[in-house]
Amino acid sequence: MAIDSVREHKANSCPKCGASFRANDIFCGDCGHGLRKASDEDQDWAPESKRRDHCAEPPPTPGHADEVTRVVPLHVESQPTTFRLVVVGAGREAIDLTKDVTVLGSGDVDVVIKTDAYLDRRHCLLSYRKGRLYLVDQESANGTLRRLRRGERCRLRNGMRVCFAGHLMRFERRAPAESTNPTSTELLGGERDVAPACFVEVLMRGRHGDLRFLESGVSSIGRGSDQVLQLNADPAISRAHAHVLLEEDEFFLIDGSADGHASSAGTFVEIDEEVELKVGDAFRAGKREFLIEG
Repeated sequence: MAIDSVREHKANSCPKCGASFRANDIFCGDCGHGLRKASDEDQDWAPESKRRDHCAEPPPTPGHADEVTRVVPLHVESQPTTFRLVVVGAGREAIDLTKDVTVLGSGDVDVVIKTDAYLDRRHCLLSYRKGRLYLVDQESANGTLRRLRRGERCRLRNGMRVCFAGHLMRFERRAPAESTNPTSTELLGGERDVAPACFVEVLMRGRHGDLRFLESGVSSIGRGSDQVLQLNADPAISRAHAHVLLEEDEFFLIDGSADGHASSAGTFVEIDEEVELKVGDAFRAGKREFLIEG
């Protein structure tokens, strides 16, 4: 028993002063000598900061340490579009629309046309805002009309002016009793199912010409004996220039033939509010036609 006790004593004696200590003591109680091995220190009682260091992220892989992720914006601001106003039939004179507002008319305005009796002194204006072009009528006596785009359906309003090439008319809704073959109605090819609406020919100085009543269903407009509304007097009219559809008591005007072919000189409708114009669009003010170019 004595040998075992000595071995235990020696195993629990300070290597510096020989004093006894317990198995879980860290320092000698007599001389203060550290009793743990270096390996024990690292594994058993390392402070939290040191333990976190051992769990730190591995060093960056060579060749990737200096790489930086860059975010490239996908949206690129487009440059504002520039527009030019071309007066059709005047040697294609072009006017750069560089001002915020450009006024057309026969008076002291930006674009002056004095030889047109249908044109008001301040007839209409073009406004350029944030790269877009807009057209608005200035309560003119004869209105401002824009050309229908291919395939566009325009709902006809009562009193709306419509121009087929250079042939100006006004759309009117009529009571059914007024549509029973009046003497001023042009009905071709015998009896027809007449719709309660017509086009009234607009002449100089507010005078009105013939009434041309529309049919129920589809009314075709153009040159030739097969058209409901024949406009043979105007050489600019196409054979199938436009057609009117009657759908659920509403009339819709479409440029060109029913199979989608556009007319050569265009169909124009009166605007009653500001409309946006694109490159290639056209409008009429008075007897003049204007084209928008880029």
